[in-house]
Amino acid sequence: MTESKEIFELEEEHDGPEDVADFSFEKIEGKIGSLKGLIHNAIEKLQFLADLSSGTEKGESLKEIQKSVEKKGEGTEEEQEKIEELASLVLEKVSGQLGSNEGGWYEDPETGGRYYVKFYQSPGQARAEYIANAVYHQLDISAISSRLIEIDGRLAIVSPEIKGAKPTTEEQQKKSTDVAEGFIADAYLANWDVIGLVNDNIVAGEDGRLYRVDNGGSLTYRAMGSVKDYAPDSIPELESMRSPEYTAGRVFGDSLTEADIRRQAQYLVEKLTPQDIDRIIEESGLMGDEANPLRKAMLGRRQYLIDHFELEKSAPQRSEERIPIAIAELERQARQFLETELRPRVGVLADTDKIENQQIDVVDARDTGVIIISLKLTSKWFEVARERLLVNPECAGEEATIAYTKKPKEEKDERDLPSERFYLSEAVECTQQGVRVLFSSGIRGGEIVRSAIGLVQIEIPTSREDQASEKELGRMVDKVFREILGVEGGLTPPDREAERAYKRARYLWHHKIENVDDKILERLERQEVFPGYHTIVEPGKHREYREISPLCIYHEITGSDSLAILLAIFKAGGLLSSHERYRRGFHANGLSSDTDFMTGGADCVFTRIVTDEGLKLLPEGDSNLSNYPGACTIVFRPRILDRTDWYTYRHDQFGTVASPEFEQRPSPSALLRDEVERGFSSGNEQMFRTGISSEDFLAIVFISESDREAAIRLFRAKGVEEINGKPLEEFFAVAGTRGDLIDISEGQSSPRSLEAKKRREEEFEKTKAIREKIAAALEWGEDVYVIGNKKSSKYGITGPGWIGKITDVGDTDICVSPGDYWVDLECFDLYEGVPPKEWPSDLNNSIID
Repeated sequence: MTESKEIFELEEEHDGPEDVADFSFEKIEGKIGSLKGLIHNAIEKLQFLADLSSGTEKGESLKEIQKSVEKKGEGTEEEQEKIEELASLVLEKVSGQLGSNEGGWYEDPETGGRYYVKFYQSPGQARAEYIANAVYHQLDISAISSRLIEIDGRLAIVSPEIKGAKPTTEEQQKKSTDVAEGFIADAYLANWDVIGLVNDNIVAGEDGRLYRVDNGGSLTYRAMGSVKDYAPDSIPELESMRSPEYTAGRVFGDSLTEADIRRQAQYLVEKLTPQDIDRIIEESGLMGDEANPLRKAMLGRRQYLIDHFELEKSAPQRSEERIPIAIAELERQARQFLETELRPRVGVLADTDKIENQQIDVVDARDTGVIIISLKLTSKWFEVARERLLVNPECAGEEATIAYTKKPKEEKDERDLPSERFYLSEAVECTQQGVRVLFSSGIRGGEIVRSAIGLVQIEIPTSREDQASEKELGRMVDKVFREILGVEGGLTPPDREAERAYKRARYLWHHKIENVDDKILERLERQEVFPGYHTIVEPGKHREYREISPLCIYHEITGSDSLAILLAIFKAGGLLSSHERYRRGFHANGLSSDTDFMTGGADCVFTRIVTDEGLKLLPEGDSNLSNYPGACTIVFRPRILDRTDWYTYRHDQFGTVASPEFEQRPSPSALLRDEVERGFSSGNEQMFRTGISSEDFLAIVFISESDREAAIRLFRAKGVEEINGKPLEEFFAVAGTRGDLIDISEGQSSPRSLEAKKRREEEFEKTKAIREKIAAALEWGEDVYVIGNKKSSKYGITGPGWIGKITDVGDTDICVSPGDYWVDLECFDLYEGVPPKEWPSDLNNSIID
């Protein structure tokens, strides 16, 4: 936007700078009047003025008069005079018109609030701009807000100023997500002049956002007020508004991919329902024959997006619908989890900034008589919510506990035995309409349970579920969120602005940085990474990590029942955190589950990373996998490193989130560089929130062929022939070292230890005749001796020149004394028939060939 006279003279098809941004124009001294006597309809006038002066003494006076006027129509003569008196105090005109349309700035002398009042020659254009602004706000696109009001018998559109607004350049607009994310809405509304003749219809607010501020050239109107065609069966603007011939095209042309446009179209279809279109048109005041053509065109263009991009037609869920829909999904899942020890769970995206991860979870615990809604409030809001609870007269807090009950294997099992309950933490309880709300204290027996900090559990008795209709149940829970938790939008999906803010916060936390480029934020996506659990993902980030060094991320399972554990993991849909298992009724301990609850690590699954460069710094043999009988290792697809919900340590910290360890944790890149420069640390750990989906399993590795074959037989007996598109014979592998894991992760068909095994087999054949000759000599009672060569030092107990007597021969190695060590032939030279003290200086003549 600009104040240059030349710009005004150029305006033939553009309204130009007549918007609502506050720039450097001088305030006109000596007020030029007020709204006194200008608003024709008393009720509209009262509503407008009351809104503007809300929270002030004037506002309260206006509300009282409004109540009286609404009862009596236009109000008494005395009340009309009072309205005019108050009106003169609410707003005073401080500026004339800024653009080609009549209007001016008005200011509240008490609050300093400023509003631009604009009159169009055609009232229809004022209504069109109102509709365009309302659509932008319905789609969470940053644009000026507005309302319509009748002033002195004329329709005006009134908008508040954008605080701290400044003009923007074409380059700024090209880089702005706020601008780019509104392209489909601009095309849908035919807002040809969205950018302005000289990029003057987009301004930057003091909050850093870029706003669309002059949308009068939308729908059936050109910017200067003439009528244009608004096609009901196509959207030619999808092409024309990306053409470099026009200002809009120079901004949008290179900044959007076809995938971006399709995604925006899907969002518009979901967020702007036919009911929303009807409501917005009705609010604009258009009626009958005036409204019908526009309604037909707006609905037709919405349908065009559906057909053109082959979109889903589903409408967004309303807040009161979401819990009943989630409960219905639990019932659908019941069969899937029938043979497992897990209760079904559904994740529901919700809220903006008060609920961690913007997600609540609904758990089917009807075997205990309740449906459980589980969530974690942010630390800041948790304290606010607890204070609200303590002063809520309808909900006095009582001492209670949060405990997780084990899911019974059979319905006849006892359910309330202490051994079947896991006591998590103390809590404060309140009950409203039969719904029980538990606020965790994060304390158990005087100790901090970090996995319980911020936890809120809402329990709906099945009796209430049966008695209430779906709508009543949804409203009941929505009321708990609003009145007890103080989360007004708790059951409303996060809008685009809230999701963007969350993406930024999550990325900064994950990478331990202070700023992030907008281009990176544009790449981030919210994805379902584990059944029912969503997080922010940066697609392709794992490739950057692999440039530091080839790597593998893995999880080891040990114990005699490792195959049973593995089968349970697949039935559950993936690897689950301890907290996820326990709240869903599966009380199986990991290596350190109880400690993990105390540290906060129980909210995550644990993995380790090994890098190829780091392994090179280890002594030979230190990279071997665990030789515990039956042990196996899950190798994950490297793409799980694209997730931003994980954190890491160089050494085992039980995943703690406590200070100072948590603040001092390395970033992902720092951890990888450290592993490369200092060598592999067997205690390094990565904590991924909630779980890792079995779809992200690349392979299961065993250390012996017999263990691999046992796994194949078990899974085949359960009717499984392939996993993630691979036959069982390919998915289950044999390996002996962490280097093998890297080879598997990198997609190599033959891991390095298998190559080594092949070489050993070849060596075995070479030495077979020698072993047979030694065995025969021992059988005949002849003495056979060895002397260590350079390779013998690998055992630590021997070295070059070390002499030993062979006492036995195995399939692959020999046993020597003193010490009775089994060693391989490669490390020794062999001699026969002559005691060591009688050996000549030249021993070659007695080497066994």
